Amino acid sequence: MCYYIASNPDIKAKLQEELDSINVEWTETDGLDGGKLNSAIPRFEQIKNLPYLNACIKETLRLYSTVGAGLPRVVPEGKTLTVSGQTFNAGSTVSVPSYCTNRSSVWGPDAGVYRPERWLEEGASSLNKYFAAFSFGPR
Repeated sequence: MCYYIASNPDIKAKLQEELDSINVEWTETDGLDGGKLNSAIPRFEQIKNLPYLNACIKETLRLYSTVGAGLPRVVPEGKTLTVSGQTFNAGSTVSVPSYCTNRSSVWGPDAGVYRPERWLEEGASSLNKYFAAFSFGPR
């Protein structure tokens, strides 16, 4: 995420503007050398609902999910699964790498591009069903 923000001045500016809108309290803490340090660290409650920050996080996890390889799923007993014309019977193990699913056409023609705005555009809530950075479903 740091790389994408640092290499995209427009993204950095939008994120900085949103973060600057938070009223952060300065606190004094003890430093390692016995001196005092002043710091302003936002509380989770202050940042959890920042739309652009959350869009940046989701976009990072979409492109670089926690699991690079697909997590295997087993077709349940009594069921079949057809994907792109290929049928899998009950008991078959199916796996698609998250790298591929997170760059598929459902994300738009720029699926390989880091673009946090995709999470803020009209209809963006429909993308949530495809977002599986930490995986989901029965194993």
